[in-house]
Amino acid sequence: MASNQELDAMRGGFEVDVGGNTVLLSLGIERVTFINGELATASPVSNLNLQVLQNGPNNNFAPPSEISLPSGAVTLIQNSLDNQVIRNVTTINAAVALSNLVRSQAVDSALDQSRINSPP
Repeated sequence: MASNQELDAMRGGFEVDVGGNTVLLSLGIERVTFINGELATASPVSNLNLQVLQNGPNNNFAPPSEISLPSGAVTLIQNSLDNQVIRNVTTINAAVALSNLVRSQAVDSALDQSRINSPP
């Protein structure tokens, strides 16, 4: 189980004001690579460096010094085996916390309903 600090480092987000109510938008991005259905690597957005994944024997990789690879944008997969199923997936998770806004709207609706049902 991840601690609050670990979770905080993995996700990002921001707050916006909607009609005087704070709405929290949380974002999480993760890159994962599977080889033959088994998880080979997983990197949260806070740690998106160049990933080098080697599958099979006799793989070696050393980027040439004259080539600059962008960090966070590259997963290099070396595979020297036949008939491998390799999946590289980027997942974006987004969540919106509306509890205060929903609560406020429920109170407003209840007040409106009580005004409608009250005698003049």
